[in-house]
Amino acid sequence: MIFGVRLAVETLSLKPTSKSMSQYPEAEYATQQKGYHQGPKSTSGLAIGSLVLGVSSFICTIFTGAIAIILGIIALSKISSSNGRLAGNGLAIAGIVTGALGCVWTLIMIGMLLPAVQQVRSAARRTMTMNNMRQMSLANLNHESTYMRFASNISEEDPESGENLSWRVHLLPYLGYQELYNQFKLNEPWDSAHNKSLIGQIPEVFQHPQIQAELPEGYTVFQFAVSPPGTENPALYVQGERGATFGEITDGSSNTIMILETSAAAAVPWTQPKDWQFDPDDPTRGVGDSFPGGFVVTFCDGATSFIDDGIGAQNMKSLVTRSEGDTPNHMAY
Repeated sequence: MIFGVRLAVETLSLKPTSKSMSQYPEAEYATQQKGYHQGPKSTSGLAIGSLVLGVSSFICTIFTGAIAIILGIIALSKISSSNGRLAGNGLAIAGIVTGALGCVWTLIMIGMLLPAVQQVRSAARRTMTMNNMRQMSLANLNHESTYMRFASNISEEDPESGENLSWRVHLLPYLGYQELYNQFKLNEPWDSAHNKSLIGQIPEVFQHPQIQAELPEGYTVFQFAVSPPGTENPALYVQGERGATFGEITDGSSNTIMILETSAAAAVPWTQPKDWQFDPDDPTRGVGDSFPGGFVVTFCDGATSFIDDGIGAQNMKSLVTRSEGDTPNHMAY
């Protein structure tokens, strides 16, 4: 009896409780052939990096989002070919999605901010333009204090030489460019071989901050308003004549334009004695268009102002003429 019990126990201990892989050689062979990884999986570092960069792209540059998308795609490829060794499909997909959304978000923000940035830049350049023109007007007032008349295209040092060079050249000593002024030959025309060689040395004060890059070298849009000889109610300057005196500005120095910016099409070499021709029938023709909404002028009292495009012909005419006897509507600009 004891022998029978012992035999039964030994028999039970030898009986397998479950089927092992060795009982299915075909399945074991297939698994080995496919290279399936049976151990624990590791998370793809590329997938993690993709997600981190994707989330960061909302506060960083568009390049961060682009890198997140690239890393996510690479991570998916590596996970797929890892035969089960790598995990992180969800992280990679999330990185791609957040990276794409981050790129879209950045583009939207750029589209919204770009006009504002351009407006700020335009305002800054308009301020620079007004500062340049204010320097010119103050230099001209200093010229008037010296010679009792404003500068013109005729040199007060040699009035008999005629209109050889622009008033801009004659104001150089009052703008801190005495050395450059000394290089000019006042008794030669602006386009003589010697004087023409100096056109490229245009001072910064005569360069327009907004459109100078569009102009030929040595050109400027800062000009006087000029009337032809014999005009009954002329602008501050009359072609071929010496500069006006304060006594000739009967409309008032604060109501008479000294310098204005013209359009790029009306730009001239800064040394050439050529300026904006005032047309009483079309007094705003050829004025500056570099800034939206208007143009910059300086008055004979040294003040600088931004004139609205809607100033109207009559008001513009009143501002340009020096002795017409009318007063412009200041509310119009």
